[in-house]
Amino acid sequence: MKDKVLVLVAHPDMATSVMNKALANVAREVEGVRVMELTPNPMDPELYRQPMADAEVVVFQFPLYWMSAPWILKQWSDTVFMNLCENGYTQGKKLMTVVTTGAEKESFAPGQKNIHTMKEYLTPYEGQANFAQMGWIEPLIVYGNSDADIAARDLAAGLNAYRQILTDLAK
Repeated sequence: MKDKVLVLVAHPDMATSVMNKALANVAREVEGVRVMELTPNPMDPELYRQPMADAEVVVFQFPLYWMSAPWILKQWSDTVFMNLCENGYTQGKKLMTVVTTGAEKESFAPGQKNIHTMKEYLTPYEGQANFAQMGWIEPLIVYGNSDADIAARDLAAGLNAYRQILTDLAK
Protein backbone atom coordinates (compact mmCIF):
# COMPACT_ATOMS: atom_id res chain seq x y z
CA MET A 1 0.00 0.00 0.00
CA LYS A 2 1.29 3.45 -0.92
CA ASP A 3 1.39 6.14 1.74
CA LYS A 4 -0.94 8.99 0.77
CA VAL A 5 0.70 11.49 3.12
CA LEU A 6 4.41 12.28 3.28
CA VAL A 7 5.45 14.16 6.42
CA LEU A 8 8.85 15.81 6.15
CA VAL A 9 10.15 16.79 9.57
CA ALA A 10 12.66 19.64 9.53
CA HIS A 11 14.04 19.83 13.04
CA PRO A 12 17.79 20.20 13.53
CA ASP A 13 17.83 18.28 16.83
CA MET A 14 14.95 15.87 17.33
CA ALA A 15 16.68 14.39 20.39
CA THR A 16 15.97 17.58 22.33
CA SER A 17 12.59 18.34 20.79
CA VAL A 18 9.41 18.01 22.81
CA MET A 19 6.67 19.22 20.50
CA ASN A 20 8.02 18.15 17.12
CA LYS A 21 9.07 14.76 18.44
CA ALA A 22 5.56 14.20 19.83
CA LEU A 23 3.96 15.37 16.58
CA ALA A 24 6.20 13.09 14.50
CA ASN A 25 5.34 10.15 16.75
CA VAL A 26 1.61 10.80 16.28
CA ALA A 27 2.13 10.98 12.52
CA ARG A 28 3.94 7.63 12.56
CA GLU A 29 0.89 6.04 14.22
CA VAL A 30 -1.50 7.01 11.40
CA GLU A 31 -1.97 4.41 8.68
CA GLY A 32 -1.15 5.75 5.23
CA VAL A 33 1.38 8.30 6.52
CA ARG A 34 5.12 8.13 5.94
CA VAL A 35 7.40 10.26 8.11
CA MET A 36 10.88 11.24 6.94
CA GLU A 37 13.23 13.38 9.02
CA LEU A 38 15.33 15.66 6.84
CA THR A 39 18.28 16.03 9.21
CA PRO A 40 19.75 12.51 9.06
CA ASN A 41 19.01 12.09 5.35
CA PRO A 42 21.27 13.30 2.54
CA MET A 43 20.18 16.11 0.25
CA ASP A 44 19.63 13.60 -2.56
CA PRO A 45 16.50 13.99 -4.72
CA GLU A 46 16.61 10.27 -5.53
CA LEU A 47 15.87 9.41 -1.88
CA TYR A 48 12.61 11.38 -2.03
CA ARG A 49 11.35 10.55 -5.55
CA GLN A 50 9.34 7.45 -4.71
CA PRO A 51 7.84 8.74 -1.45
CA MET A 52 6.86 11.94 -3.29
CA ALA A 53 5.45 10.01 -6.23
CA ASP A 54 3.33 7.88 -3.87
CA ALA A 55 2.00 10.81 -1.81
CA GLU A 56 -1.06 12.90 -2.49
CA VAL A 57 -0.25 15.31 0.34
CA VAL A 58 3.12 16.60 1.53
CA VAL A 59 3.47 18.07 5.01
CA PHE A 60 6.35 20.29 6.07
CA GLN A 61 6.59 19.95 9.86
CA PHE A 62 8.97 22.28 11.68
CA PRO A 63 9.54 24.57 14.66
CA LEU A 64 9.46 28.29 13.97
CA TYR A 65 13.04 29.61 14.16
CA TRP A 66 13.50 33.35 13.74
CA MET A 67 10.14 33.63 11.97
CA SER A 68 10.94 30.89 9.48
CA ALA A 69 11.75 27.20 9.24
CA PRO A 70 15.12 25.84 10.35
CA TRP A 71 17.88 26.00 7.76
CA ILE A 72 17.48 22.32 6.90
CA LEU A 73 14.10 22.91 5.22
CA LYS A 74 15.48 25.81 3.16
CA GLN A 75 18.44 23.71 2.05
CA TRP A 76 16.14 20.77 1.27
CA SER A 77 13.80 23.05 -0.71
CA ASP A 78 16.68 24.49 -2.74
CA THR A 79 18.38 21.16 -3.35
CA VAL A 80 15.67 18.49 -3.41
CA PHE A 81 12.24 20.09 -3.70
CA MET A 82 13.27 22.22 -6.69
CA ASN A 83 14.52 19.09 -8.46
CA LEU A 84 11.28 17.26 -7.69
CA CYS A 85 9.27 20.24 -9.00
CA GLU A 86 11.30 20.42 -12.20
CA ASN A 87 10.73 16.73 -12.82
CA GLY A 88 6.96 16.76 -12.23
CA TYR A 89 6.84 14.98 -8.87
CA THR A 90 4.88 17.72 -7.10
CA GLN A 91 2.27 18.62 -9.69
CA GLY A 92 -1.31 18.02 -8.58
CA LYS A 93 -0.41 17.20 -4.98
CA LYS A 94 -1.21 19.29 -1.91
CA LEU A 95 1.12 20.98 0.56
CA MET A 96 0.52 21.72 4.23
CA THR A 97 2.69 23.11 6.99
CA VAL A 98 2.59 22.04 10.63
CA VAL A 99 4.46 24.53 12.76
CA THR A 100 5.30 24.77 16.46
CA THR A 101 5.88 28.31 17.67
CA GLY A 102 7.12 28.24 21.24
CA ALA A 103 4.99 31.34 21.79
CA GLU A 104 1.36 32.04 22.50
CA LYS A 105 -1.07 32.81 19.67
CA GLU A 106 -1.73 36.33 20.94
CA SER A 107 1.91 37.29 20.32
CA PHE A 108 1.46 36.81 16.55
CA ALA A 109 -0.51 39.94 15.75
CA PRO A 110 0.13 43.53 14.65
CA GLY A 111 1.51 45.53 17.55
CA GLN A 112 2.48 42.43 19.51
CA LYS A 113 5.87 40.79 20.17
CA ASN A 114 6.04 38.92 16.84
CA ILE A 115 4.43 41.74 14.80
CA HIS A 116 2.81 39.53 12.13
CA THR A 117 0.31 36.70 12.06
CA MET A 118 1.43 33.14 11.45
CA LYS A 119 -0.47 33.25 8.14
CA GLU A 120 1.84 36.09 7.08
CA TYR A 121 4.97 34.22 8.19
CA LEU A 122 3.88 31.12 6.25
CA THR A 123 3.09 32.97 3.00
CA PRO A 124 6.38 31.80 1.38
CA TYR A 125 5.28 28.18 1.78
CA GLU A 126 1.94 28.92 0.15
CA GLY A 127 3.93 30.53 -2.67
CA GLN A 128 6.14 27.47 -2.85
CA ALA A 129 3.04 25.28 -3.21
CA ASN A 130 1.79 27.50 -6.02
CA PHE A 131 5.15 27.38 -7.81
CA ALA A 132 5.22 23.58 -7.47
CA GLN A 133 1.68 23.35 -8.94
CA MET A 134 0.36 22.01 -5.65
CA GLY A 135 -2.80 22.82 -3.79
CA TRP A 136 -2.53 24.53 -0.40
CA ILE A 137 -4.00 23.17 2.82
CA GLU A 138 -4.42 25.58 5.72
CA PRO A 139 -1.57 25.14 8.22
CA LEU A 140 -1.80 23.60 11.65
CA ILE A 141 -0.11 25.88 14.15
CA VAL A 142 0.75 24.46 17.57
CA TYR A 143 1.28 27.38 19.87
CA GLY A 144 2.97 27.18 23.25
CA ASN A 145 5.10 29.12 25.65
CA SER A 146 7.39 28.72 28.63
CA ASP A 147 4.49 28.06 31.04
CA ALA A 148 4.52 24.27 31.34
CA ASP A 149 0.75 23.96 31.89
CA ILE A 150 -0.10 26.10 28.87
CA ALA A 151 2.49 24.35 26.70
CA ALA A 152 1.14 20.92 27.72
CA ARG A 153 -2.43 21.99 26.97
CA ASP A 154 -1.47 23.43 23.58
CA LEU A 155 0.57 20.35 22.70
CA ALA A 156 -2.28 17.99 23.64
CA ALA A 157 -4.70 19.97 21.49
CA GLY A 158 -2.16 20.03 18.65
CA LEU A 159 -1.58 16.28 18.82
CA ASN A 160 -5.31 15.58 18.67
CA ALA A 161 -5.80 17.96 15.76
CA TYR A 162 -2.78 16.55 13.88
CA ARG A 163 -3.95 12.95 14.32
CA GLN A 164 -7.40 13.85 12.97
CA ILE A 165 -6.06 15.88 10.04
CA LEU A 166 -3.63 13.12 9.01
CA THR A 167 -6.28 10.41 9.40
CA ASP A 168 -8.63 12.38 7.13
CA LEU A 169 -5.90 13.10 4.55
CA ALA A 170 -4.73 9.48 4.46
CA LYS A 171 -8.19 8.08 3.68
